[in-house]
Amino acid sequence: MARESVPRDWLAQGRYSPITRHFTGNQLFFSRFQAEIQNGLYRTQPETPLLETAHLVLRLLADQQVYQVFEKMTFTDQQLRQTLRQQGYDFVSVDQYEWLRGAGAPTLWPSGNHLPQPMAESAASFGLDFTADQQAYEITTDPLVYKGGPCVTGGRYQLERQLPSSPFYESGVSTALMGNTDLATRYRRTITVALE
Repeated sequence: MARESVPRDWLAQGRYSPITRHFTGNQLFFSRFQAEIQNGLYRTQPETPLLETAHLVLRLLADQQVYQVFEKMTFTDQQLRQTLRQQGYDFVSVDQYEWLRGAGAPTLWPSGNHLPQPMAESAASFGLDFTADQQAYEITTDPLVYKGGPCVTGGRYQLERQLPSSPFYESGVSTALMGNTDLATRYRRTITVALE
């Protein structure tokens, strides 16, 4: 399970160390974009947290020495899921999202069934980061259900503003908008292990 979700248009290809100039990941991709990666990093300040080039996004990882390299692609949800499946990954299911976001608790919010304090983020979500879910919807394996995202009612009241932080909140985005490449969506790469 990826620690955090990324925009739908970013496809992870590997990791690059500017110190050793070593790339781990899709070597065919690296042979095509090696110059763009190295030139982009050469022209920026050391330890720039996020670098975008014409075809790539490079994000500095927490250890401050390695960049995760993403290729910019234009995908529909179905095309992205097919590409991820070819790599052995998938999206999270609705049930997985709710369980992980709620840290396994069957309550409305990770903090319980009472309304949480505004902007209070639970640290108990198995070390996963769900903060980006407030700006974009997270894609699930169910093509009709997006999780998280901005409040579709406008958020005039405190309850409305807190709803997207509930693991059980579904966006309510109309079916006509689903698959729209202009809709701000994110995804989390997952490998599901089934115990039988």
